[in-house]
Amino acid sequence: MTQRFYSPRYDFAAQTPCYCNSGRAFGSCCGSTDHHREAPAGIQIVPDFISRDEREDTLRFAEQQHRDWLLVAEIDEANGQQTGWKRDPGRVTQYVDMADRKPLMAEWMLRAVQQHVQPRTGMAIERFEEPCMLRYTEGGLYGAHVDGEAFDETVGQWYRAIDRDISLLIYLNDDYAGGGLMFNNLNYTYQPRAGDLVFFPSNNIFRHESLTITSGIKYALVTWSMAVGTPRVGTT
Repeated sequence: MTQRFYSPRYDFAAQTPCYCNSGRAFGSCCGSTDHHREAPAGIQIVPDFISRDEREDTLRFAEQQHRDWLLVAEIDEANGQQTGWKRDPGRVTQYVDMADRKPLMAEWMLRAVQQHVQPRTGMAIERFEEPCMLRYTEGGLYGAHVDGEAFDETVGQWYRAIDRDISLLIYLNDDYAGGGLMFNNLNYTYQPRAGDLVFFPSNNIFRHESLTITSGIKYALVTWSMAVGTPRVGTT
């Protein structure tokens, strides 16, 4: 059996010492329900990372590009074999083919890594996955998930399932309703602002979802990065 790299257990109880090692209880620190607090430790927000001109030019281009609905594997329960692909009601979003703009999208993410991720986390980033442009229309959402870990029900613990350490998002627009980035364990929702860069660890503490779009169209560019020296499981 392949070795599993388990994460420490954390129960998110209000009186538990906070994961950020502040010495305070989780419920009065990173798990506070105060809507006016700052982002919990580990969630980094860089305002206006992308300029208005860059955003608007990219949005015009993206709206003209081919897009496909996100699909998941369809599995025959009787034999466990994949029979095709299907839409997932918990992942209602489209991938946009950014064609010859892909190098520019990669440049943005490289700049994000060099100027913000590495200095703020102290991690040396080895590489990041090709950025994906996601398009959410009315009713669009992405259900709660963890980017780099899966849950082992036999031991009740999360483990590294994919080689991801830091998740990065760049928001291209904010002229829509809904679509907040909710961190389920932390009582915190960030409402995207056009041009902002957001990044956070890809582990279970930062389980998150993209809330339903109630009107308008939301564009978000996403990638996941791997840091030097972290365990490798051979999947990205």
